[in-house]
Amino acid sequence: MESDAAHLDYGSALLSKTTGDPPFPGQPPPVANDTRIVLGRLDQKLYASAEATDSKAAARLGSDMGEFYMPYPGTRINQETVSLDANGVSGSASYYEVKFSDPSKPNGQIWTGVIGSPAANAPDAGPPQRWFVVWLGTANNPVDKGMVQVGDRSGLWSPRRRRRHRLLQSPLRRRRRPGKSLLPRRHRHRSGPYRPDRIRPHPK
Repeated sequence: MESDAAHLDYGSALLSKTTGDPPFPGQPPPVANDTRIVLGRLDQKLYASAEATDSKAAARLGSDMGEFYMPYPGTRINQETVSLDANGVSGSASYYEVKFSDPSKPNGQIWTGVIGSPAANAPDAGPPQRWFVVWLGTANNPVDKGMVQVGDRSGLWSPRRRRRHRLLQSPLRRRRRPGKSLLPRRHRHRSGPYRPDRIRPHPK
């Protein structure tokens, strides 16, 4: 289901997995706290936007988001990098899992995809047209890579469908709070439970 994205500091849509019916009429249903999907334009709010290629941007985005959402000792396993092609628009995706040192934590999973073209060097080239998806999951609620491939083949990322799809509209019309930096603070290790549902990077 589409969740409230008003508090997102990057991206323009937040998708959640429901776990039951709404507790009362008119209230949202409960959602899983160990899986989320964030998608939107790859802009300067994310360090990955500085990467020149989609493959490097996807890898950087996956590494940064993994350190933020899964800041616990562990080992990256089952790493994959694949190419994306949606109706002639190329891109790249990165996937890996984290096997935590704490055996009580299920393996974390993260899939990141970037598609589009980075900014050209010409002064009149306009802003870059790149988009991203971050899918966070665990062994209990795994990332469905098969579904991602179906979305790739179906052309969701094609320029025409991007313009029409309300989940992929640019967030540029949202006001930015005064004094808020466009770049997130570097990810820091934290204490507390594993919470992939925390989707706000820390501003400077």
